[in-house]
Amino acid sequence: MGVVLTVARARLPGAHEQRALQARLDTVEALLKALAMFDQVNHAVKLAADRAEAVAALTRPRFGFTETQAFHILDIRVGLQTAEERTGLEAERDRLRDDLKRATEGSPGLV
Repeated sequence: MGVVLTVARARLPGAHEQRALQARLDTVEALLKALAMFDQVNHAVKLAADRAEAVAALTRPRFGFTETQAFHILDIRVGLQTAEERTGLEAERDRLRDDLKRATEGSPGLV
């Protein structure tokens, strides 16, 4: 039975993997939100004197991004605005949600 438990544990994602999945999901969702309101985000960034001020603007309640999300948003490539890139981000978001759901529920059939 100990061997079965060891094998089962190896198949279940650990807390570190769950945190990594959640962190990436948070980033992807923030990028999609920023792209949906890109003109407003871009305007706020243009008004900023420097990167720190831009991060501060993006973390204000108007946008509500975390500091980490703001840093990722400031690194958005112009090409990320294309429909193809947005679709790719949406697909990644959906996959991450599914992976995270499986990770928190455990693998089916392992009892």
